Amino acid sequence: MPGRRTSSNDREQHRSDNEKDIPKDQRDQRQRRWRYYVPTVVSEFEALGRDVASALAFIPATPRRRKAIAQLSFRHPPTAAKQLNEWFGFDFMEGVKDDERAFVDRMFNRRHLFVHAGGKVDQEYIDKTGDTWVRLNEVVKVDSKEVRRLIGLVEQIAKNLLDGFESIT
Repeated sequence: MPGRRTSSNDREQHRSDNEKDIPKDQRDQRQRRWRYYVPTVVSEFEALGRDVASALAFIPATPRRRKAIAQLSFRHPPTAAKQLNEWFGFDFMEGVKDDERAFVDRMFNRRHLFVHAGGKVDQEYIDKTGDTWVRLNEVVKVDSKEVRRLIGLVEQIAKNLLDGFESIT
């Protein structure tokens, strides 16, 4: 629920019954594995985006536009999608529902936490995502459902990005 701060009891109840039956050391091991996948999936998409942007920079454009294309960041997919739509007429986030867009944005921001802050929530993360399931300085957890959902959505937006690129080249 947006704007709702959750207690640790709420988060504990949110955890699946199956997960509660798994010994703590195994849960910790699984958590490390799931935390590894988020940066990997996000980084692969960012690399694909940079490759596509590099190729788009060869399309005839003004020097200013060419520079903007070359500097386009895929760390925030909705912003990159908006720019590419304005410049080239394709939206690689097309067909992605608002709640899925928010999820992708949250997971891309979690990647930053995992890589640069040891998974510890900072104020910037809260401000950017509006994530109410976490607290400041808490270590973020990721479960297998989130990883699977992220992989599916990144696959969808990656296909859209490639389709859009191929439609203009």
